Amino acid sequence: MSKAITRAMADDAAKKIAAKAYNKKVEIALEKLKKAVGEAVYAVYPKPLVALANEYPAFFKFHSSVRICYEGHYSTDFPAPDNTLDCYNSYSGVLVSIEVYGKLEKFRNAYKNLTNQRESYEHKVSDALVQLKSKKNVEANFPEALEFLDFGSANVPAVRCEDLRKILYS
Repeated sequence: MSKAITRAMADDAAKKIAAKAYNKKVEIALEKLKKAVGEAVYAVYPKPLVALANEYPAFFKFHSSVRICYEGHYSTDFPAPDNTLDCYNSYSGVLVSIEVYGKLEKFRNAYKNLTNQRESYEHKVSDALVQLKSKKNVEANFPEALEFLDFGSANVPAVRCEDLRKILYS
């Protein structure tokens, strides 16, 4: 029996490998974005209103995303710290300066770029594993991936070339 790599095995292993390589970086970028959004939003909200919401939370709405805009432009949803106070017109969003909006866009683009890099890396790893085809080739060329591959259910009969040759030359 040969230990062959299926597409499903490769995809599963690639997801785990990409998570190991990128999840911490993506998590850090998202936390930076959420922190910047929280600071921008609470800088706009009146302090007495925020204090009132903290004291009487049952009378207010809280969300994990916030709609933000700057003068003359459409609003965009940004991830925010969990339970961010929602005390703005949800159609127009929280109005911030163009400088603050640019800073938030920078953080969001960094987060999006990292998630895109993780997805691209995952596809590349999966394709590489499928091209390696067998456990033996993975051991020789990409041994780091072995711990993420489950060969227990991947037994397939080995190809018997001798029988094929006999038919060919008979």
